Amino acid sequence: MRESQNNGTAIADLDVFLANGGDGIFLANKGLVKASTKVQFASAEPDFLIFERRGVLRRCFVMEMKDGDTFDTKKSGGEVSTLRTFAQSVGSTLAYSTEIRICSFNQSDKQAIVNGFKRTVDKSLVWTGREFCELMGFDYDAIVQQRMADAELNRNFFIEELLKIQVVKNIVEGELDR
Repeated sequence: MRESQNNGTAIADLDVFLANGGDGIFLANKGLVKASTKVQFASAEPDFLIFERRGVLRRCFVMEMKDGDTFDTKKSGGEVSTLRTFAQSVGSTLAYSTEIRICSFNQSDKQAIVNGFKRTVDKSLVWTGREFCELMGFDYDAIVQQRMADAELNRNFFIEELLKIQVVKNIVEGELDR
């Protein structure tokens, strides 16, 4: 996440971070987890690992980030199971206690997230986007505003690219002439 790079919580190299580092909250994305030689897992990696270091406290949150809160029934149970297995694997090889978290960035109701995940995860393991941002020191409202601006730009780009396709342009022009 760009916010993590901006506020100094982004991990540049997971293996170096695990060997060194001070106190704080730090974020490793899926790409860093895949590249790590110290954190290896045969199955899919989580979206993020969040490391909390405070004195002797060493916690690792194994987190899946979702935009919404309604999920495919078959996938939701499998994702939770994979997260748990990953957390157990990491917990057995690193000096961190591990916990899983499901974050639904755009949902403020934790029960809605639990229900959307087909109740395969306990409410205590769920974060809203605002809670995630508070932990990481991000400005949730600024991120939401930036995403809204990005969505408008993306929509405009998409429409412009579609209109470059002559068949599509002809259909749109035909509809506008009605």
